[in-house]
Amino acid sequence: MRRVARTVRAQSDLDDILTRMTGRSPTAADRFAAEFDARCALLAGQPKMGRPRDDLAPGLRSVVIDRHVLFYRFDDATVTVVRIVHGSRDVDALVWDD
Repeated sequence: MRRVARTVRAQSDLDDILTRMTGRSPTAADRFAAEFDARCALLAGQPKMGRPRDDLAPGLRSVVIDRHVLFYRFDDATVTVVRIVHGSRDVDALVWDD
């Protein structure tokens, strides 16, 4: 089983998402955090389950969590969460090197 890591940018994305959600609905924020953790655990065992996103950056993949998209890369030892962005964002404009 691979370990799951987050880039500094991904951690900042997650913190921002949870802060915004908590202001509106603490229950929704808790639900999102639990779904995020569950999806990361699933990716640790099945990293190819996400959609390939080589159109954005080599080796990048994505999965959807609620209205957000989790972008990640993986190797033999680690799944690295690169970004977590709202689905309405222009992902072509984001920087993928961290």
